[in-house]
Amino acid sequence: SGLAEPLGAASTMVALRYMRISSASEDTASVLSLEDILAFTAGIMSMVSVCELLPEAWNHMHSTSKGNDRNKKSIDAKIAFASGIFVGIFVMVVTEWILE
Repeated sequence: SGLAEPLGAASTMVALRYMRISSASEDTASVLSLEDILAFTAGIMSMVSVCELLPEAWNHMHSTSKGNDRNKKSIDAKIAFASGIFVGIFVMVVTEWILE
């Protein structure tokens, strides 16, 4: 998916700028609001993360913690797993803060 997602997001945002999209203060019964579109997209990405990415990372963590020094590798893998989650959350919060 590498470059497809950012290009898809950019092209969608360009297309949405030229469409008639209502704001929260306007009548939202006839037109989708940008907030609705972004909430729908966020829901999809959250489900992909929870159902696909986290289980894959968890399985990878357990597959790399085999060997002679299993305990140290297991601890390192758990730290990397937790760090990745927290860094991702931090990046999302900072991005939201910057875009406000």
